[in-house]
Amino acid sequence: MSSTIYFRMFHAKQFEPINFDGHQIRLIDIKRSILEKKMVKSGGIDFDLQITDADNSNRGFLIFVIEYFIFFSFKIILNIIMEINCLVYDGDDTFVPKNTNLIAKRVPLSGAGPSLMSRLYGSIKSQNK
Repeated sequence: MSSTIYFRMFHAKQFEPINFDGHQIRLIDIKRSILEKKMVKSGGIDFDLQITDADNSNRGFLIFVIEYFIFFSFKIILNIIMEINCLVYDGDDTFVPKNTNLIAKRVPLSGAGPSLMSRLYGSIKSQNK
């Protein structure tokens, strides 16, 4: 049975589909699909993708605030407000249910953990065993 989730990059307007089998998909598989669709290359810089639930935010409540801040060009404050109200998916083995709308944001690698690329390649190697 084919299922779909939808994602968009943080600054994009249109959602794009990711098709998969089953009722849920692992977060690391979502990140892999996003990188394949967007053909993101690391360029020697380690990064990660922050995945948030687009439907779990209070964007309707913030319409007036958004218009006000855009008018006065306070986009940094607006981004902070919007990120506070979003559910952030954490951990590569976290499952995301079908029919979910997600927002992907490229962020710098935090801490001394492995980069997204090394986690993806490690996941591919462990699946081939």
